[in-house]
Amino acid sequence: MTRSRVLHLIPFPIENARHGGQIRARETNAVLRNAGFEITTMEIFDASAYSPHIPAVDLSDALSTGEWELDWRLRDYIIGAALAQDDAAFADFVSKIPSDIDLIVLEEPWFGPAVLRLRKDGHTSAPIIFNSYNVEYIAKANILRETDLDSKKYTQQIKAVERSLVRRAAVCTVVTENDADLYSKFGGSEIVIAPNGTIRRKMSHLKGVRYHGIDPNSEYALFVGSAHPPNVAGFRELILESLEALQSHQRIVVAGNVCDPLYQIVVGSERPRICRDRLSLVGQVSEFELSALIANASAILLPITYGGGSNLKTAEALVSGKVVVGTRQAFRGYEAYLDAPGVILADTLPDFKAAVRRALDATRSEPIVRSGVEELLWCSTLQPIASAAQRLLYGKGRGLAAA
Repeated sequence: MTRSRVLHLIPFPIENARHGGQIRARETNAVLRNAGFEITTMEIFDASAYSPHIPAVDLSDALSTGEWELDWRLRDYIIGAALAQDDAAFADFVSKIPSDIDLIVLEEPWFGPAVLRLRKDGHTSAPIIFNSYNVEYIAKANILRETDLDSKKYTQQIKAVERSLVRRAAVCTVVTENDADLYSKFGGSEIVIAPNGTIRRKMSHLKGVRYHGIDPNSEYALFVGSAHPPNVAGFRELILESLEALQSHQRIVVAGNVCDPLYQIVVGSERPRICRDRLSLVGQVSEFELSALIANASAILLPITYGGGSNLKTAEALVSGKVVVGTRQAFRGYEAYLDAPGVILADTLPDFKAAVRRALDATRSEPIVRSGVEELLWCSTLQPIASAAQRLLYGKGRGLAAA
């Protein structure tokens, strides 16, 4: 039997995935391949943003026309708008799409206008699965609120993109029940929950293998994140203000691209000496280095104070076997684990300070065993996407939504 061909549209490279969106897209791609589909992967982005990766469609020229607002907080939305509206970019997109596509799987909503234009112009009639990571119009409203950008205008435009895509997709997959409820108000597609997940790291052999620069005699709590604004805000509001509660041999270690904007926050802080003595910003690390950092941490920190969707790092923290100190907001989509062993909820600064100190003061040599964490692995959490694709293509789905 001929395998069904799936066009997988992704707004960033997934090789050497770093941030949460890249990781989820990579794992979705793998789950679809493992389900037996023939995948045509098309990564579309501005090449200058992800050098040295080369996109299938490079939007650099379209973005250089001066027509678009290039603020980094709107980059994802603007790239999608440019692909749909710039005729040269759209023609390049059309020229690279195989003619025999059976299904389109779309990561995030940004390329929704371009995909809907494909259908309107008669280039494809393939059904769409929209793989949502977040209710973006709400997330962007929070991110843009304290900027000089026209928050209301862009929020309305992004909401229109999401509404149109949800109404016309055959299936919309979301990461939480709350996201499902919000999208269901738009009507149209079948809503399927496919939570964020993680991998199980092999770490037992890394005990005592310290990241360079971290005192081997210190105890540390670890925060890992991308430069996504909620991560930056969580650091500023909770972690930075918790340093004064630590003893001299205790540290907080921060890893990932979140460190890039944090340097300026630390430099401008009123506590430069405490930051120097009790905080380590190690920046981007390899997967091996990240495993070593997790293996030797006393606790994992999840200081998320706002945002939507769900946090991949929460799944990773739960599977790690480490004490987890996090806000209730960080457990969106993982509410079943709020009372799991070793989970300490801390929503206020005083509670967060006390929880970090409590976690670092404790001595624990064995991993914490939490039941049900196998369900947090990607092969389990993303299976609903593969199942939805099989229903659509093999006659058991709801069919193609009206164009």
